[in-house]
Amino acid sequence: WRTLQARGELPRHVLIIRGQSGRDWFADQLRQHGIRVSIHAAYCRTQATWDDDLVSQLRRFVASGCVPVIVCTSEEGILALVRLAKQHDLYSWCVNGRFVVTHARHQEVLVEQFQLGALQKSRQIFLSGIQDDAILDAVQSVCKSISCN
Repeated sequence: WRTLQARGELPRHVLIIRGQSGRDWFADQLRQHGIRVSIHAAYCRTQATWDDDLVSQLRRFVASGCVPVIVCTSEEGILALVRLAKQHDLYSWCVNGRFVVTHARHQEVLVEQFQLGALQKSRQIFLSGIQDDAILDAVQSVCKSISCN
């Protein structure tokens, strides 16, 4: 938003292409500046599921003492993770994991959903950029810090 404002004259009309929800804050900022906003839902997210093979693999990880390193790129993804982890009795394993998030606002969602305290937050949640290389670098750094394979 700051970058768009710094460019000078703002557009009169903006098209936001998104899933079935999201980008509300941005749309509100535009509207407050007299810009007409059109929103197009280009795709629909469906509720995630975990098949039996995946659940079996995750349970093998639990049994072997692996610490999960989980990349979170959206609030919806975090909520789906919590729901599925609870559904498959893997919630406590996830709570003890490490999380790489691509946006600071996802930190608070994780804290709330996994009931993490301030100390846990500082030790378990790592902020990366949104670029693939930044995410990969963060995951590798976290893995080195906990000696995972």
